[in-house]
Amino acid sequence: MRKIVLLEHISLDGYMAGPNGEMNWIPFDEDLAAFGHKATDRCDAVIYGRKTYEMMAGYWPTAGDQPNASEHDKSHSVWVNKAEKFIVSRSLQSAPWGSFDDCTVVGDIQSFAEIKDRTGRDIVLIGSIDTARAMIDAGLVDEYYLTLNPAILGGGRRLFDDVHNKINLKLADSQTFSTGVVACHYVRA
Repeated sequence: MRKIVLLEHISLDGYMAGPNGEMNWIPFDEDLAAFGHKATDRCDAVIYGRKTYEMMAGYWPTAGDQPNASEHDKSHSVWVNKAEKFIVSRSLQSAPWGSFDDCTVVGDIQSFAEIKDRTGRDIVLIGSIDTARAMIDAGLVDEYYLTLNPAILGGGRRLFDDVHNKINLKLADSQTFSTGVVACHYVRA
């Protein structure tokens, strides 16, 4: 059975985004990108909520082809453009991805129980706070790749709000970076 792995950046006080949706508090660098690749490299599919999809679809299809593309932009662009993409939305009828195949629109997160049973490698859920919360609460997330960033935002949108069930986890791996970020990989206990 495929696993759904969550990849998220959070502040010290548990926020994924500031009060106005800002994410400029994440000290993103090649070390942080390498930690993210630990999650994505084992997956052949990605899940986005509608808002995150709109942001990603506007950037990644051609990001690796840009003259100023970083190594991360190049490698992630290749990966995400080949990956099967699931977009969680009740309003979208279709979800194009540049010149590549369209994404699969999923209206009900419970559909992921069946999608996990399909043949393939694991599936990564990136960003998409509402989708992440719903999938965590529904018990669909199997592993967590979290980066704890050295910032206290004091407001915004927390990752674990609206999660109503206790989930026991076990630390599988952790790393500390020179930026002060602590990256943790948790699996279900």
